[in-house]
Amino acid sequence: MTGLDVLESNNFAELKGKRVGLITNHTGLDRSGAAISTLMLGAGVQVTTLYSPEHGITGAEDSNIDNSKDARSVFR
Repeated sequence: MTGLDVLESNNFAELKGKRVGLITNHTGLDRSGAAISTLMLGAGVQVTTLYSPEHGITGAEDSNIDNSKDARSVFR
């Protein structure tokens, strides 16, 4: 199992009650294909900021990457 699958199996208990900044991109998926940000928010983890390396959260950005919002989550 990946680290994400282990955290998910414990319902993200280690992160509950903490403010979490998440570094992820389009490959941050569990075994069923669900995005880590969606899973964490659904488990009640207080995800305050998403950080994404090169090419953005969706992996679709090519150049001149700027701050943006994740349209798939509550970060609007």
